[in-house]
Amino acid sequence: MSINDLEFHPRVLPSGYIHRSTLLGADAHGFRGASEQTALVYTFADDWTHPLIIHVASTDGAQELFATENHDGSGVSLKGGSLKATYHDGLWAPGSGPEQRSIGEGLTIHWMRDSFHSLTVARNDLIVGVRGARTRAIRLNDLVVVTEAIPALS
Repeated sequence: MSINDLEFHPRVLPSGYIHRSTLLGADAHGFRGASEQTALVYTFADDWTHPLIIHVASTDGAQELFATENHDGSGVSLKGGSLKATYHDGLWAPGSGPEQRSIGEGLTIHWMRDSFHSLTVARNDLIVGVRGARTRAIRLNDLVVVTEAIPALS
């Protein structure tokens, strides 16, 4: 399988966001275990601290979107119900806090809801995760619009 990143650039982005970088393979850091993956990074102007990222991977060996592992998401219908996504209202972050867990010697993580959230969609032999920053005013509706605007998911 070959991931053509042009098929994953959405036709619509939140206002002010521009494509800044494409990361390939292990550098994409989206789906642990995927044999092939790409990350498309969009920033609001020059703010690299709160990007909108589209992660794409082959489903062979791909696990859940990084930092959402083993956390229940909620189902979201896209494209009038023809496409099903999983919404995660946060991500795992280091330190103590809500829903904290110990994951090793001296390492605690918690579910952080005030920074990033994401939608994940599996279709055919691909899995796509769209992650955006609440701190940059990316709402669930923005994640839905961006995901629905990805040509490969049409």
